[in-house]
Amino acid sequence: MAKRQMPMPVEEYIKTLPPLTGCAGVLFTDTNDRPLMLHSIYEGYSWQLPGGMVDHGEDLRSAALREAQEETGLRVSSPMNLLLLEFWHPIPNWPGARVMAVFDGGVLSAHDLANVKLAPDEHDTFACRTWDEWIDLATPAHRRMLLALREARRTGVPGYLVFDAPAGA
Repeated sequence: MAKRQMPMPVEEYIKTLPPLTGCAGVLFTDTNDRPLMLHSIYEGYSWQLPGGMVDHGEDLRSAALREAQEETGLRVSSPMNLLLLEFWHPIPNWPGARVMAVFDGGVLSAHDLANVKLAPDEHDTFACRTWDEWIDLATPAHRRMLLALREARRTGVPGYLVFDAPAGA
């Protein structure tokens, strides 16, 4: 069977696709399996994992490594296995879809934690608390994320979550 031409040039086809933003984060825990979270200085945001947006030319893991270093001053030495992939449908205050990958940054020693250097233009403090303490403080979406991360860390099987699905989906 003969191959057909695309119905339009690739450059035109790309313009028809919905926008998609990549985000990446890192789960660190201390030696007592307590996740490290950073407190955001921005209104409407609270505690969050180290992470952020994927820059041009980066893949998800590279972005997670860069963001972890920028936000904590730590260099990740673990294999950075994927723990969770999230898909966020567009919402009114963020019109494009988002894909978020969270990687396992490993266990931080007391020395590592003593050497955390926060980016003051993004975060004002950090803390390690039990999974249940973080889950109790979390918004419903972040609660789902934390539960999925805890399960992925326990089983070694990455999780997949979908957020803000349109009505009827």
